[in-house]
Amino acid sequence: MIDVSGIELRYGERVLVRDVSFHIGKGEFVLLCGPNGCGKSTLLRHLAKAYPRLCAMVPTRIPKVKGFTGRDFLRSSLFEEPHAGEEVIDKALEALALESLSGRDISTLSDGEFQKLCIASALVRKRPVLLLDEPTAFLDAWNRIQVLDTLKQLCDGGLTILFSSHDLHESAARAGRVFAISPDGSFHTGGPETILKAFPDIAL
Repeated sequence: MIDVSGIELRYGERVLVRDVSFHIGKGEFVLLCGPNGCGKSTLLRHLAKAYPRLCAMVPTRIPKVKGFTGRDFLRSSLFEEPHAGEEVIDKALEALALESLSGRDISTLSDGEFQKLCIASALVRKRPVLLLDEPTAFLDAWNRIQVLDTLKQLCDGGLTILFSSHDLHESAARAGRVFAISPDGSFHTGGPETILKAFPDIAL
């Protein structure tokens, strides 16, 4: 589905990650981890730009603006899909069990509810791969688990998700594979044990 071979990620003149190579197949749920500033967001943005017809980048850390309903928020994501109808929004709301939020002002939603709505905003774009940058950031333990379980269910249904997270224990327990960027800029792939290989001093 997505094949990356030997790319180098930079921030300006600084090399962040060397020799990034991997394959992601349909239905995979992949955790991307590493320290702050290591290149996780850079890699996600690279994939979104390199595979625009395959990947949808999920918006994160955006304000809950008063005066917009959940449906309004999802409708704003259809600017690239001018021929898509309301049934696309209905299916996205149903997939995430958010039907009851469609008419609510987004400013009244909990952080967990709003994060799920942000994920739905990517679903309406009908891309087979979702890229999520810290989808559980700033959420309490209950909402982190709810969001991760929802993402896992979407992958079980055939969607492919690559997501970055610092919540290693909860995320690794659900992800099928792990991509890890070490502080020295090396890239590792494998199962949950990859975290210990990339960060030998960490305790899960």
